[in-house]
Amino acid sequence: MSQDQALFPSIGSVAEKASDSTITNSNVAESSTDDDDRGGVTRLLLTTIPYFREVIVMSFRCEHCGTHNNEIQPAGEIRPEGTMYTARILSRSDLNRQVVKSDNCTVSIPEFELTIPPAKGQLTTVEGIIRDVIRDLSFDQPLRRIQDEPTYTKIQDLIVKLKLILADDDEDEDESVGQPKVSKASSKEVPLVPFTVKLDDPTGNSFIEFIGSMADPKWNLRTYHRTKEQNIALGLVSADESLQEPQQAAKPSTVEVKRDDQEQTGGGAEGQNEEIFIFPGVCSSCGHALNTYMKKVNIPYFKDIIIMSTNCDRCGYRDNEVKSGAAISEKGKRITLKVEDSEDLSRDILKSETCGLSIPEIDLVLQAGTLGGRFTTLEGILEQVYEELSDKVFAGDSKKVDDEGVEAFENFLKKLKEVKAATHPFTVILDDPLANSYLQNLYAPDPDPNMEVVIHQESTYQNQFAAIQSLSQATLSFKGQFASEISRDMTSAQRWIPLESNPEVLNAWANRAGLIATDAQFCDVYGLDDELLSMVPRPVKAVVLLFPIRGAIETARREEDENLKKEGQQAIDPTVVWIKQTISNACGTMGLLHALINSNVAIVPESPLAKFIDACQDKSPEERAHLLETTPLFADIHADAASSGQTAPPADSHTDLHFTCFVQAPDAAARVSQTGTSDMRIIELDGSRNGPIDRGHCTDFLKDVATYIKEKVVPKAPSLEFSMMALAAPLD
Repeated sequence: MSQDQALFPSIGSVAEKASDSTITNSNVAESSTDDDDRGGVTRLLLTTIPYFREVIVMSFRCEHCGTHNNEIQPAGEIRPEGTMYTARILSRSDLNRQVVKSDNCTVSIPEFELTIPPAKGQLTTVEGIIRDVIRDLSFDQPLRRIQDEPTYTKIQDLIVKLKLILADDDEDEDESVGQPKVSKASSKEVPLVPFTVKLDDPTGNSFIEFIGSMADPKWNLRTYHRTKEQNIALGLVSADESLQEPQQAAKPSTVEVKRDDQEQTGGGAEGQNEEIFIFPGVCSSCGHALNTYMKKVNIPYFKDIIIMSTNCDRCGYRDNEVKSGAAISEKGKRITLKVEDSEDLSRDILKSETCGLSIPEIDLVLQAGTLGGRFTTLEGILEQVYEELSDKVFAGDSKKVDDEGVEAFENFLKKLKEVKAATHPFTVILDDPLANSYLQNLYAPDPDPNMEVVIHQESTYQNQFAAIQSLSQATLSFKGQFASEISRDMTSAQRWIPLESNPEVLNAWANRAGLIATDAQFCDVYGLDDELLSMVPRPVKAVVLLFPIRGAIETARREEDENLKKEGQQAIDPTVVWIKQTISNACGTMGLLHALINSNVAIVPESPLAKFIDACQDKSPEERAHLLETTPLFADIHADAASSGQTAPPADSHTDLHFTCFVQAPDAAARVSQTGTSDMRIIELDGSRNGPIDRGHCTDFLKDVATYIKEKVVPKAPSLEFSMMALAAPLD
């Protein structure tokens, strides 16, 4: 470790030791350009970006011809998985997010239909990327204006939009004569048009900064397995080897392990426990054939578990995981351990894939699914948590000293380091709705005075999360912004892929179902303030909301359903169509159907949506639900749209996020009286509830819905994992 630190010091330490005329820890090499053989100088600086990885910063300058450029290259190895970073840029402060872009990274901004192919590596910011695009596109504009005016016009429109994002007073140094000038204004005078920046890097060596912590609601990271084509492009697999791989596949086999009785531990002598199962597969990192070994083990005073181990001899990729080998428990288990000294850190711990872990003293909360299944010691799992967090946090030397978010996270890491050293007492809580987790009792079979074990009834959320109702164990290795059904009356055996809250996904679903895109489209609502609401095109015909459904929100929904059942509510316009949800993970489709059916949008005749609307006439909510179950085309539309998102999870993925829909409808009494002064009402349509719910008077639909969410929903939310989409006039 000391050698690595000496070879790759931090930028800050280099800057402190450097004088005005010299740069330490840099290598200087004579170089030349294609146009000038007299030679220049390339400086190579080996440095470390704190909490990220080692990089090589290169700077070339020729004193003779004036050519100069800078580049950054990763010095570390290619990561086992590719990464997709997504950041929502909602204010000009987001333009300062730092970006590490490797030479294999593709940058895209979907709102502008802009894709930047892989190029030389950079250490820059979001603003720096925008400025580079403006500079590169502007370079040949005078020539395009003469040779290809239509292309010139399209590119110039894009340049104008990008310059409005920057909204500064600096004129481009190479502003071409005859090109239209962009009016300048201060950042306060020109509102920023929100957009999304995506970094797709199959090597995993790119990064975009988050604000504060990895819970930044405007920041998202997804990892994925590289395709064979990507592995070939990176040189990890040759084309010939890739073609031969399918022929190397073998059938699963078993190996019987013979051991002396004296060496057997953990009940390993019991018959089939001595068999090791071998499953052939393909390495997710390099694409070569490998074997995954599985063995059943019995933990004393607990139950059977299955240990899985994968090791690639070619690239060194390794992975270990533990899953329960027993039946699903009827009740959950909560284990609370008071750690008093370092001896407690040696306790064995089995954290299943459905178990959450928390340490209240340092506000550490790991949701179910984090780290997957692990069988290790308490010290080992705390060390893994520390490594995972410290490796993925970006806080470079260019960060301001008074950055509260960075300081807060550094303080948290300091506390976590103290905890894993047991410098002072703390409490560890394991909460598993399937009771498949274990913490060693040093006094077994007698009770442990420092450990409390509580058998409890799972909450509705835990039941849904653990997939008890469908009698299947969820893998829970996926974490992202997806909707899960929370209905108390899921009667169908069907389970769909969770739908991502993303305009691209929702529009793909709606357009294939039959919505005419020129009439209406789904778009982002970036916030609940009037300034952000004003950016949404008008008219707005419906609002689809994704929100966290646990804790106080879930309790309030249950209480409201009970009150409405007893006391009733104001009559709702009978033309409103509500469908009962009976399909797991289908709340996204339910929200879309409710929005489109009740919004008077233009629909293609004889399309799936048009036929479904006709078939729903004069049917009960339950009959409409059965109609949806028996219409395979909607399942196909849902699956295709869900798979087109940034993160395509399996159908057994579960999260605590849920879709609901808001539409506007005339007051039922006013419609009956035919006074011609119908009072518009906001109606919430959620297939997991007992029926449509009146949310009050409506004057400005979008603002009134935003006010309701701000005052009634957000205060009860356990987190800010909200996503709001409007069905509105299409963007120009």
